[in-house]
Amino acid sequence: MDTTTVATKPHAVCIPVPTQSHIKAMLKFAKLLHSRVTCTVSDGFMSPVTITTAQVIGVPSVQFYIIAACAFMGFIQFRALVEKGLAPLKDVLDVLSSMLPLVYPIGPFQLQLNQIPEHPLNTGYSLWKEETECLEWLNAKGPDSVMYVNFGSIAVMTPENLVEFGWGLAKRKLPFFWVIRPDLVIGESAIFPPEFVAETKERSLIAICCPQEQVLNHPSVGRFLTHSGCGSTIESLTAGVPMLCWPSFGDQQIDYHYTCNE
Repeated sequence: MDTTTVATKPHAVCIPVPTQSHIKAMLKFAKLLHSRVTCTVSDGFMSPVTITTAQVIGVPSVQFYIIAACAFMGFIQFRALVEKGLAPLKDVLDVLSSMLPLVYPIGPFQLQLNQIPEHPLNTGYSLWKEETECLEWLNAKGPDSVMYVNFGSIAVMTPENLVEFGWGLAKRKLPFFWVIRPDLVIGESAIFPPEFVAETKERSLIAICCPQEQVLNHPSVGRFLTHSGCGSTIESLTAGVPMLCWPSFGDQQIDYHYTCNE
């Protein structure tokens, strides 16, 4: 009689919020967990659903937040921050540990992932098709000469913001690579005046999506204009690229504060 052997290899189920930065961070975390730990992990912003589900099926539930610890602190203690004299935030991990003993900082992921050999079937983390042609364009530029501009996968701006940023880049007279999503501008497409195109066409590149970590680690990239999302902030710090910050909402304001003031 044939027998069936049930695999005892531990498994983890990771459930992110279905947005680019959350999925990317969760995939990195899952890659680090592979073959080492058994656990059910859910994005912290889905905890009302996933904690209940974990209780029903009788498995441990771990909440995975990709925001900075100081932002997490703020989200759970908005009023108490002022009442308890915790603002400005100092030694935030010590305070969090006293309030919630099972909170652990586990990043940055990329420094740990760099120690793992790449698998032949390695996949990326992006929800969109990445335009890798930008890497060839960067290869032709001098060291630290390019300004990389990317406002993330959710943040939006007005047409006036777009044009103002564009002319700011144009007046620098230096190369820039700008990732512009189709939905970046509120209510309409991203359209630049003809004068801007003529002024910058020899030293600019615009794409819809790119392999951001490869771009940030490219030797020609010397600075990063960012929305201060947690993922972009960590990736820029890991690559050692200075940031210019234009935060939009959520934890981006706190990430900006610590990037520029601490």
